[in-house]
Amino acid sequence: MAQRAVLRFDGSELTVHADLSSWAPFDINDMCVDRHGHAFVGQFGYDMWNGARPAAAPLLRVDPDGSVREAADALRMANGMVVTSDDSTLLVAESVGKSITAFDLAADGSLSNRRVWAELPDYPDGIAIDAAGEVWVACPVSDKFIRVVEGGDVTRTIDVPGRRAIACAVGGSDGEVLFMLTSTTQGGRDESRQVLGAAVETERV
Repeated sequence: MAQRAVLRFDGSELTVHADLSSWAPFDINDMCVDRHGHAFVGQFGYDMWNGARPAAAPLLRVDPDGSVREAADALRMANGMVVTSDDSTLLVAESVGKSITAFDLAADGSLSNRRVWAELPDYPDGIAIDAAGEVWVACPVSDKFIRVVEGGDVTRTIDVPGRRAIACAVGGSDGEVLFMLTSTTQGGRDESRQVLGAAVETERV
């Protein structure tokens, strides 16, 4: 994240797959990989840790050969991302934009037909998609996880009072467990390392 690199692990050795430092002036963020091996990487776009004002920045794409290109421009802090089960759509949570943006996803990794998939009531962080195509959203400011459908309706809320909702994933043997990453801090590296207050919590969904 801080080194602005995508790493590859081959089972024994960790190497740099793509150096994004010339593409991202500040921290990179969440990543999602499609079935063809295209890795979509978000970035802050501004110096958040030192109080800079939010600025839009491109969504980046790293191809299987390690080459980098701009996948879409002017996202408002691209954060969590998922690909729909039919591999046709990339959904991107824009933290500063308080929304989920959808793109048509082609087999070559190109994105088109940009549109708002859902306006959100809270600032999103990580997201996950369930078998019904509904999207779970971690909301770190309001300490909760919400499930939303296309259009923005919230169909379920899980509160985690006193803990920041950071990220989530849907899984388990039957695909009906929500794994929720929570933390007593909100991302500051030094504080997080000192407190060690993160946890993975589960809820049947």
